[in-house]
Amino acid sequence: EYAKAKYLIKKSYFTTCNIEKPHYRLQAKTIKAYLGDKIIARNVVFYIKNTPILYLPYFKYSLKDRKMPFMIIPGNNSKWGWYILTYYRYLLNDNNKLRFKLDYREKKGLAYGVDDKYKTKFGEGIIKYYYMNEKDSEFADNDRFRISLRHHWQPDKYTSIYAEYNKMSDIDFLKDYFYNEEYEEDSHPKTYFYLIRRLPHGTFNLNINKRANHFFTEVEKLPEAGLDVSDLRIKNTNFYYSSKTYFANLTNKTANSGLDDDVWRFDAYNELSHARRYFGFLNFSPYAGIRQTFFSKDITGDEHKIRGAFYTGFDASTKIYKVGHPENGRFLFAKADAFRHTITPILSYAYISDPTIS
Repeated sequence: EYAKAKYLIKKSYFTTCNIEKPHYRLQAKTIKAYLGDKIIARNVVFYIKNTPILYLPYFKYSLKDRKMPFMIIPGNNSKWGWYILTYYRYLLNDNNKLRFKLDYREKKGLAYGVDDKYKTKFGEGIIKYYYMNEKDSEFADNDRFRISLRHHWQPDKYTSIYAEYNKMSDIDFLKDYFYNEEYEEDSHPKTYFYLIRRLPHGTFNLNINKRANHFFTEVEKLPEAGLDVSDLRIKNTNFYYSSKTYFANLTNKTANSGLDDDVWRFDAYNELSHARRYFGFLNFSPYAGIRQTFFSKDITGDEHKIRGAFYTGFDASTKIYKVGHPENGRFLFAKADAFRHTITPILSYAYISDPTIS
């Protein structure tokens, strides 16, 4: 009965701050409270103390969500001076979860941004935008910003599509403003479209890389497409065929320069292997392969070059195991009547001939 109770509240406010005069509040013209479920408010103004910060025509907050809708982080350091970082989570609808950011840094100025974690019938992802007009910037332009998009779509169980777009005003933007959150993980985010399709006996890959920031050195792939065939058994024998065949149009883009190097490349690797168990315990698999690569030109500008190399080697392995029975009916953190300890020693040898072109 408690969860079904509904209230309509007019000209009021709500907050998660528990002091008598809250540091922040959301003041609304009308508030509908569904106890134990959610709060819906209209014509909402977000206040910090008595200062209006943000207006929202509609606000929905789940009472089942234990995460704080607001985050306020004050601090001080030598680079920013005194600062306050804030964000506000806003559920636009079931398919769009927004996060508004409003930050102030004494030495840099005011900054704002928004993140949108979205879902559509064509996949899901996140869009991020952040901007500031920096005071006393060391760069020629005071406008500093980032725009990023990450998207994933799986149209069917055999196909996956990944896409990412990253645009920044300068090379140090992530380092200066998102060092812990993003820069340490990836200091050079790329822009790409990648498709992988599972086939009955292999996979098809399509990769498109395009440089979005002129201050990075990158190899553009417009496009790179390939077919991988894995361990295709030849009739009823113990022989298997594998191959990797790729075509690529490559352009090396040098940072802050108009100098580009481009080349067409066709690369094919074909391998024949044999797998068999000897003496009842030894798995032995020798293989031999040939790799040939066509380049439209080499580093000196000579055209139509073919590079070849021969591969061979083997893998040998076995398994040694012993079954144990725990006395108390438990092994590590689980109940068990028995457990098996397995050791798999592997010996591998590989040889690659000198290629026909270095």
